[in-house]
Amino acid sequence: MLSFNIMVCMFFGVTAGMLIFFVIMGEPDGFALLWILMVPAFSVLFFDFKKAVWLDLLMLFSICFFLWTPWGNSVLRYDYSRVFRMRFPFLYVAFFATSLAFHIILTIKFDTLIAAKSKVLKDMYKLSYIDSI
Repeated sequence: MLSFNIMVCMFFGVTAGMLIFFVIMGEPDGFALLWILMVPAFSVLFFDFKKAVWLDLLMLFSICFFLWTPWGNSVLRYDYSRVFRMRFPFLYVAFFATSLAFHIILTIKFDTLIAAKSKVLKDMYKLSYIDSI
């Protein structure tokens, strides 16, 4: 179990580092930054809910740091337009909220499915008991 946690942390760090590199470099023509929009959608699939939210928030804060602060702007190698720098974090938040909503809906539906399955199994057990009498 410990080696799996180490592997998850390494994957977490490498993914975050690679995507921050995409923000800084911005090649080709700023398109690489759009790959970050995939993080909220896939983080809930690869990590448990808590770790996924942490990764999503880390990416949101790094996006805001690089696009909205003078220190972050000084590190960027690509000249993103002012409008893009202002609007992109909001687009990321929209993807983040959508993926959280999908995860919550999926969890609710899964719990409902499990409850229905246990009810059917209980009914089947009762019927088999009656048939054996």
